[in-house]
Amino acid sequence: MRPPCAPLVSGKPFDILSPLSRHTEGADIEAHQIVRLNPSYEGAIAELAEASAKARAAADILEREIAADAGAIIDRFLGRVDELTTTH
Repeated sequence: MRPPCAPLVSGKPFDILSPLSRHTEGADIEAHQIVRLNPSYEGAIAELAEASAKARAAADILEREIAADAGAIIDRFLGRVDELTTTH
């Protein structure tokens, strides 16, 4: 049994990864109540989601830079020299 405060419809039926997305039409759920949050809450959630995405992108870039630096340090430690950085 569904808790009394649970929404009757979520985004899942239309999620691209959901097998239901191929068979669910808007008319199939028109009669169901769609629960929405207060617009200020939805705005705050959207801002946090956007900030989170930006932070993940920055973390990915930093992780790649750290991995490249670590690889160069290991190569120097093991005595391997990159041909591009060797001067003659």
